[in-house]
Amino acid sequence: MTPAPGWKRLFRREENHRHLEENISEEFLFHLEELTDRLMAEGLSEDEARARARAQFGDAEKARDGCRDLGEKRLRSEGIGRFFSTLTRDVRIGLRGMARRPGHTFVVITCLALGIGATTSIFSVLHPVILKPLPFGDPDRLVMVWETFRTRNMTEGACSYPNLEEWRAQNRVFAGIGGFHPTRHTLTGIDLPERIHGGRADAEFFRILGVPAARGRLLTAEDDVAGAADVVVVSHGFWQRYLQADPDAIGRTVELDGITHAVIGILPPEFDFPVAVAGAEVWTATAREQNERQHREWPVLLAVGRLNEGIDLATAQTHMEAIAEQLTAEFPETNTEHGFNLVSLHSQTSSRVRTLLFLLGGATLLVLLIACTNVANLLLSRSGRRGELAVRASLGAGRSALVRQVLTESILYGLLGGVLGIVLAWWGTRILTVLIPADFPRLGEIAVNTPVLIFSLGIAVATGLIFGSLPAWQFARVNLSSALSDAGRHTSAPVQRLARRGLIVLETGLALILLIGAGLLIRSFRNMMEVDPGFDPKNVLTFSMSQRWQDYHVIRRGEFYLSMSEQIAALPGIRAAGAGSHIPLERGFRTTFLKAGQDEIPSGERPSTLYYSVTPSYFETLRIPLIRGRMFTGDESRETPGVILINQTAARMWWPDSDPIGQHIHPEVDITSLDPTEMEIIGIVGDVADSDLDAAPLPCMYVPCTQQTWPYGTFVIRTGDDPLAAASAVRDLVGSHTSEAAFSFRPLDTGLERSITARRFPMTLFSLYAGIALVLAAVGIYGVLSRAVIQRHHEIGIRMALGAGPSGIVGLFMWEGLQLAGIGLGLGLIAALFLSRVMSGLLFGIEPTDSLTFAAVAALLLVVATAACWVPTRRATRVDPVDTLKSD
Repeated sequence: MTPAPGWKRLFRREENHRHLEENISEEFLFHLEELTDRLMAEGLSEDEARARARAQFGDAEKARDGCRDLGEKRLRSEGIGRFFSTLTRDVRIGLRGMARRPGHTFVVITCLALGIGATTSIFSVLHPVILKPLPFGDPDRLVMVWETFRTRNMTEGACSYPNLEEWRAQNRVFAGIGGFHPTRHTLTGIDLPERIHGGRADAEFFRILGVPAARGRLLTAEDDVAGAADVVVVSHGFWQRYLQADPDAIGRTVELDGITHAVIGILPPEFDFPVAVAGAEVWTATAREQNERQHREWPVLLAVGRLNEGIDLATAQTHMEAIAEQLTAEFPETNTEHGFNLVSLHSQTSSRVRTLLFLLGGATLLVLLIACTNVANLLLSRSGRRGELAVRASLGAGRSALVRQVLTESILYGLLGGVLGIVLAWWGTRILTVLIPADFPRLGEIAVNTPVLIFSLGIAVATGLIFGSLPAWQFARVNLSSALSDAGRHTSAPVQRLARRGLIVLETGLALILLIGAGLLIRSFRNMMEVDPGFDPKNVLTFSMSQRWQDYHVIRRGEFYLSMSEQIAALPGIRAAGAGSHIPLERGFRTTFLKAGQDEIPSGERPSTLYYSVTPSYFETLRIPLIRGRMFTGDESRETPGVILINQTAARMWWPDSDPIGQHIHPEVDITSLDPTEMEIIGIVGDVADSDLDAAPLPCMYVPCTQQTWPYGTFVIRTGDDPLAAASAVRDLVGSHTSEAAFSFRPLDTGLERSITARRFPMTLFSLYAGIALVLAAVGIYGVLSRAVIQRHHEIGIRMALGAGPSGIVGLFMWEGLQLAGIGLGLGLIAALFLSRVMSGLLFGIEPTDSLTFAAVAALLLVVATAACWVPTRRATRVDPVDTLKSD
């Protein structure tokens, strides 16, 4: 029986609703009159009886209203019931169909799982870094306040204490500005001293962040004045590891660099300021830096501010620029060319990795799109699907029912692929946390959590709708007579064939884009691996230590490092040893200097350089070459004239047209009365990588530790074999002279490895995604040609019966497959020429449009496409023309 049209069913439903309302109303009125008559029989008047009956049953209007509400509820209930009944039936039919084709189902779910798993893994990284708010009060109002130096092209510079006080006094856009900077401490007073990260902060820092103490209190203004007691606020992790999670830890003491500090507060578990001091375990006040507070020319503080309500970033930027101009006018010697750069704290946190994450996210979306394209092709190519839907249509199923059935099956595929994708994402996220560099922002928050699972579910449903929409549209337009005939079961409509071929072109082009991105990153990584870091990190052991200013006279500090280096070098198995305030790949202290006779240059325009204090054997141990001049001799002292070494970059930058050797300079560092104020350049050494291998070398100067020494330093020890094997002997020797050495031994090449990791991470992921895309593209080409061979089986038999040889049949199908791949390659190359430019920030030593990479990747994809075409094409040559003619 043909189902009634939709408008007729609706009319009948409304008629039933009206009759139901009338019947119930009449039933209420009948009972009302019956009760009224009974009451009157008991002796009540008619009015009294009717009033009491109405009070009990309500009037007829209320009865009709109740009837209407009841009818509507019944209709809604019937509609919901029919919806779930239909959905259950479609799901059951879909699952039954999947079970009948396990191989097809496995391929579809695997393709989707790869795409959804890759996308979910990247989202688990992108969510905490880009989308999740920072764990501070009103985080959107927090901004980094950077001081800029226009003459040095520096947009993220530190500020001096006097400048920070001027900002606080003059600004009208911030509710507060806090100052802080990173520190390193040796945790002493324990069995084995340890080197830990920390920070110094003023009282405003924690106040404007809106962070409460988990226990105790945070730093206040009373803690940040000269003569105040030494106090410390510790992280939650420090409290657990070093204070044994003692609930009465407030008031206990810890020793930092041999100085006793009272614990006044414990930070919440989630607190970790993400800029410059990420991972800080102890926070101390800036009270000890009284000398630095007097110098406007010493930029030592970083600043974070909280905007007033209603103030946006642009308004604050304009206001602070006006303050910068005023300070330049008041203090021209120190504030010339100074400006401001305000950046939201959230943007600052992710700025370094934002482009990388967006590129990786785009790459995973391409993989997901290729997977959807492949699955759509597989669904379009399903043998017998048109006939099945044609039978359903002939039995009365409407077009909407057919579309609903196909989309339901597609969403089922998507959900099953999503479940498997979540498993892959959980596994992949664990691998990502190993591949990601250790300094990656908010690394500890990367996980497959509830928001990530919701995202994965949404992606699964969305992909089901995406790849199912084209088959649903195609199958809904099925021709009954063609689909029900035998020929119709083995042929496709021209539009369907065109759609499948278009999908192959699309996924080939997308795969090429990913392969080119991976190729560029691989070549970039290879270029970086060939960079000479300027030193030899092999078989070099390092460890750091600090010394208290009051315990070691400035002369004795330098002599200590020099003496220890000589004694360590004399140990068995050790070839050389030295020490420096910093080591390669750990950017040193930055200062400015003046050439002799140039005292009139304003502070903001003075040349800037990295500044190291080292022992003479530092260069021999690290094998940093001498280019010209001479090295330190070890006889330098504070009684002899000051000497200094510069690197090649400093020589080229500051003495481009003259010989720097023999020139005199005045470094602007925090010196004592015993330090020489004038240094003579005695030699030029090679450039050394100071932070990243792919960064251009910065100007650098080296001073003998016996003439200028810091209370902290790092020893470098070259061994003949495994550097860690010498750790025990070094610990015994140094421990016999001081109890303040933090023996966190680390091979120097691990620092080099961390620099390499930053490049290896995107290269590995892009290569993985490109490999998945290549496999999916090959599967897609193979599937389309296999289907074409099946559909044209009859044609092949007739051709062979008429004399066509195997080579002709091979050429016919190879040409069809390679033609599709060639079109995809051409479109992909055009797209890659534009999209690869977005990757320029991730490349090193190679152009985004490198012709060799483009050509090599295109050739690789063409070879894979040829192999994917060859297998089904060879099958076509095995068609027996006799069987074909018999079937006719």
